[in-house]
Amino acid sequence: MATISTSAKKGFQQAGLLGTEGSQLDLYFLDLALALAAKGKDQVRPNPLVGAVIVRDGIIVGRGFHRYEGIKHAEVLALEQAGRLAKDATVYVNLEPCCYRGDGKRTPPCSDALIDAKVKRVVCCMTDPNPRVSGRGVAALREAGIDVTVGPRISAARILNSEYLVMF
Repeated sequence: MATISTSAKKGFQQAGLLGTEGSQLDLYFLDLALALAAKGKDQVRPNPLVGAVIVRDGIIVGRGFHRYEGIKHAEVLALEQAGRLAKDATVYVNLEPCCYRGDGKRTPPCSDALIDAKVKRVVCCMTDPNPRVSGRGVAALREAGIDVTVGPRISAARILNSEYLVMF
């Protein structure tokens, strides 16, 4: 978990958001990522709905959602907003960051952008069922030394991207 300042930690505790090892805090920020992702509804087909929240020292420093097909992905938009504050931060995203090039792909891999930004941790709801990604994004992040958690809020992520999931 990203380091949380004393004042932020006190506020999160008062709000009941800090559970064991920050799990409640992870859920809170994943809920924000899911809400951001939903903003792309009816704009990104055939791509999935993706939202990203970047948190450093308990403070949101970047957020983004996939807006239109062929435009920068959620993680890249959030990284641009966070700037240098993304280093050593935690990234919350509802779908595994993409990791492939070619085959008509118009944007660079989000996993590369996260690695280049030197984020410390990535928490995602689910792996991407697309065979071009399917665990490879998570593997690339881990190989780069980034701590990755997969699975929290998986049901909400599956419901949000049900139209995308049936493609695979």
